[in-house]
Amino acid sequence: DVDSTPNDAGDVTLSGGDVTITGTVTATGAVDVASDAAGGSGGALSVTATDGSPLITLAGVSVDTSGGTGTSQGAGGTVDFNDAVSLTTAGTTLTTGASAGDILFDVTVDGGQTLALTSGSGNVVFTGIVGGSTPLGAVTLNAANDVTLTAAFNSAGLNQSTSGGGTTQVGGLLTSTGAVTLDASTVDLNAGITTTTGGASGLVTLNASTLVDLVSGQTVTTTATAGGGADSVVSGAVDINVSGTGTVNLVGNVVTTGDNNSGGIGSGGGAVTIDTNNGTIALADVTTSGGTGSGASGGAAGSLTVTTATNDVITLNGSTLTAAGGTGSSQGAGASINFDDPVTLATGAVTITTGATGGDILFDQTLGGGQTLGLTAGTGGITFTGQVGSSGTPLGALTINSGSTVNVDSDLFAASVMGSSISVFDASGVTLNTTPNSDASGGSVNVTSSGQLTVDGITTSGGTDVDSTPNDAGDVTLSGGD
Repeated sequence: DVDSTPNDAGDVTLSGGDVTITGTVTATGAVDVASDAAGGSGGALSVTATDGSPLITLAGVSVDTSGGTGTSQGAGGTVDFNDAVSLTTAGTTLTTGASAGDILFDVTVDGGQTLALTSGSGNVVFTGIVGGSTPLGAVTLNAANDVTLTAAFNSAGLNQSTSGGGTTQVGGLLTSTGAVTLDASTVDLNAGITTTTGGASGLVTLNASTLVDLVSGQTVTTTATAGGGADSVVSGAVDINVSGTGTVNLVGNVVTTGDNNSGGIGSGGGAVTIDTNNGTIALADVTTSGGTGSGASGGAAGSLTVTTATNDVITLNGSTLTAAGGTGSSQGAGASINFDDPVTLATGAVTITTGATGGDILFDQTLGGGQTLGLTAGTGGITFTGQVGSSGTPLGALTINSGSTVNVDSDLFAASVMGSSISVFDASGVTLNTTPNSDASGGSVNVTSSGQLTVDGITTSGGTDVDSTPNDAGDVTLSGGD
C-alpha cells in the first residue's frame, strides 16, 4: 500500500466432504509503506466439512490472517473451524496477529499434536470437547482477549503465556499431563482443573488482575503417580497471584494430596500459595496432605500460605484446611499453614490441621468472626500474633487439640477455650476472655499443658442478665507440668 487507502486481504473459504489442510495458509493485510494510514485487514478463514461425519484435518498447519502494519495494525481475520478438527502429523500454529481477530473451534478438537494460538485483542473459543478421544499436545495461548473453554479440555499442558485483557473461563474439567497457566484480567473457573504428572509439570498457576473465582462443587486438583521406593515426585503446586486490587473467591476446593505408594514412601503434597496485592481472599477447603506409604513413611504435606500484602481480609467460609503428613510405617511431616493478614471466620465452623507431626499454624495478624475454630498442630506450634475475637464479636468455641508451643500474644475473646496435648502454653501479658456479649453464662477455660503454662488474666463472667435466670461465670481448669 503506497497511498492512504489500506489494502485488505481476501477471505478464504474451504468447504468439502472432509477437509485436509497441510502447509501454510496466509491471508495477511497489506503493509502501509507510506506510513500515513492503518495497515490492511487480514482475510478471514472459514473451514467447513460437509459429509455425514465431517472432519477437518490440520496436518502441521501454519495459518496467518494478521492485519498489515501502518499507523496502526489492521484487524486480523477471523479463523473459524465449523466442524470437528483433528490435529495430525505435526504441530499447528494459528495467528490473527496483535489486533482483533477471533479463533473459533465450533465443534470438537482431537489429536496428539501441539497447538499454538495468537489472537491479539481477539478471542479464542473452544465450543466442543477438546481432546476427548485423543488428548492434545501442549497448547499455548500467546495472546488473546477472552478465552473460553466451554466443555472438557484434555491436553499435555495449557500455557496462557501472555496476560489476556479479558476473561479466561473454564466451563468443563480441564485435565492436563503438563503444567497449566491461566493469565487474564479475570480467571473464572466454572469447572475444575486436574494435573496428573506432579512436580514442575503438574504446577497450576492462576494469574489475574481483577478476580480468580472457583465455583462451588468444583476442585483444582494436582496429583503425581507414586513410584517405588523413595518417591521424590510431589503433586504439583498451586500458585494463585492477583495484582492491583483484584480478589480471590474460592468457593470450590483445592487439593494437592500426594499419591499413595504401594512400594515405599508416599508421595508429597504440593504447596498452595494464594497472594493478592491489595484485595480480599475467600477460601473454602484446601488439602495439601502427603500420600500413604507402604512399609515406609507417608509423604510430606505441602505448605499453605495466604497473604493479601496490604492487610486486606482473608475469609474462611466454613473451611477445612489440612496439611498433614501421609500415613505409613510412620507419619510424614506436616507442613505450615500461614495467614499473613487479618482472618475472619464466616458461614460455619472452621477446622485447621497439620496432623500429628510438625507443621505450624500461624495467624500473623488479627483473627475474628463468631464461628467455632478447631486447631490441630501435632508437634508444630500455634501462634496468635494479633487480637483474637473482640468483646462485641467473640470467636465461637476455640478448641486446640494439640500443639508443641501455643503462643497467645494479644487478648483473646471466645465463647470458650479448650486446649490439650500441648507442650507449652504461653498467654503471658494478655487476657483470655469468655464473657459472652449476650444474656448467657460465661464460657469455660480448660487448658492442659505438659510443660510450662502461663496465663496472666482470665475473665469468664456471665453476660448482661435481662431475665430472671442468673448468668454464671465459666469454669476454669488449668493444668501445667511446670
